[in-house]
Amino acid sequence: MRRIYASAEKMKRGSVGVLPVVESKKVVGVITDRDITLRAVASGVDVTKTKVREFMTPEPYVAYEDQTINEACDLMEKNKIRRVIVVNREGGLVGVLSLNDVTIKGKETRRSAQVLRKIAAAS
Repeated sequence: MRRIYASAEKMKRGSVGVLPVVESKKVVGVITDRDITLRAVASGVDVTKTKVREFMTPEPYVAYEDQTINEACDLMEKNKIRRVIVVNREGGLVGVLSLNDVTIKGKETRRSAQVLRKIAAAS
């Protein structure tokens, strides 16, 4: 299992704010930059020794690779999240879909704006 410090380095190298946590080829959680800073670092743990599992969010919201973008957006809107882990039907990691991906790379700008308004209203 990866240590928190190593995950933070990986996030920095990839310019990402979330990493899926995978065990035995199945997604078991996610660790975010927010988990690292506000939960792990702020609690004073040694991030070079502490395992990700201790501060990850278990059982993250997932979308399946065969679902539509609108279904993934519905999931983000309903749960007020900006990212969703994409898995295959066996629970294996396929990737991460962010609201930013939907907006910039897709043609769903109106839909992503709607989701973002709902998420922002909840903040």
